Amino acid sequence: MKFLAIIFMLFVFMHIVNALVPYVSRCTKKAEAAKLEIDLDIIATIESSNNPMAYNIDSEATGMFQITPICLRDFNQCNKSELRIHDMYSPANAWHVADWYLHTRIPQLLKHYKKELTLENVLIAYNAGISRVGSEKIPNETKEYIRKYKSLMDSKQWFERQRTKSLKAVQ
Repeated sequence: MKFLAIIFMLFVFMHIVNALVPYVSRCTKKAEAAKLEIDLDIIATIESSNNPMAYNIDSEATGMFQITPICLRDFNQCNKSELRIHDMYSPANAWHVADWYLHTRIPQLLKHYKKELTLENVLIAYNAGISRVGSEKIPNETKEYIRKYKSLMDSKQWFERQRTKSLKAVQ
């Protein structure tokens, strides 16, 4: 019973976070972004173990989504924003930028470079850069990133099915 309570609490927490983070897109066509949904909770887990204070000294990637200065500059230009890299320590700001980048900007770039919009291509672009999409030289780190994402997504879907079964059993 404690297990189900924990799963339920995680589910509620995810919905609260989603409600607190507004989605505003001034640099997109909504239909393009809706083709593929990337789970931001899983991205934050892989990038930083959900640590909003994470920092990579080599790439200067900051926050729970490891937003780089180049990504943030692109976000600011497209959204007429003035966020700074230290603003990425705020989970709400980082979530907003990561959501835009994964669901708007990367799909735009894939379309521009005539690359297919797939889960793998979005994850490659986020982790290794748009120039690596379609390349035979995908870094091992990126291959592992894709494997982790798919594994965590499978686990999350399994827990959702178990929760649904449990709720039905209670009724």
